[in-house]
Amino acid sequence: MVTTRKDGSDTLLDHVIRYRFTTTQIVHNLFYPDATVHAARKAVQRLSTGDQPMLEGVRIAPRVHVLQLHGRGKIGVITAWSRYALLHFCCAQERKRIRLTETEFYALMGTDKIPGVDPNNQHYFLVPEASTRLGIAFVDFRPTPKASSGVTRATGKDLAKKVCECWQRLAATPLLCDLHAQGLTVVSALVPTESKAALIQKAVVEECQQYPNIQVGALEVCVVPQMLDFFS
Repeated sequence: MVTTRKDGSDTLLDHVIRYRFTTTQIVHNLFYPDATVHAARKAVQRLSTGDQPMLEGVRIAPRVHVLQLHGRGKIGVITAWSRYALLHFCCAQERKRIRLTETEFYALMGTDKIPGVDPNNQHYFLVPEASTRLGIAFVDFRPTPKASSGVTRATGKDLAKKVCECWQRLAATPLLCDLHAQGLTVVSALVPTESKAALIQKAVVEECQQYPNIQVGALEVCVVPQMLDFFS
């Protein structure tokens, strides 16, 4: 049985391939929004059992269990953290986004290679709104385990610098620069808490002073609270 999203887009397997893994809760939200989570669990079970299972469960943190394609093996903690953040950034927030696969990215650009661009390892996504925007996300790799912990240990300047430098590169990258000039690109920093978001936002504003051509509004800091699952 092929499980397809209510809007007719990705099948469940397509979804797993797109985001490299998923969770039962995400499957429930995307594919069975009008049913109980039990329906999602049954769909996952069908694809994870039998003579030729297509999915398998993997534990990527003490209390974080995900579903990936069968036989893919273990995932490094940094890779897992990054993918988990992007999955929830795209699929678990009010504003929906779509991670672009390498094939989709180059089809969108009308080419098969852009110097300095690696859509397989960089987090490119689409924001399907009135004017579809192309985005690239950066994940905070210096998280604070609890919202109440002392975020002053890090100033956020490293992530702010990455975001600003990426904005500058978009303006100079062939094919991407046209979208950039039309205001159809966005650079997103993904962080786990509101306190960290405030810290990064302040650092971005300060860093932007060194890049006079940057439109600050197109640099967004997004809170992805599920990133804290790694510390629960």
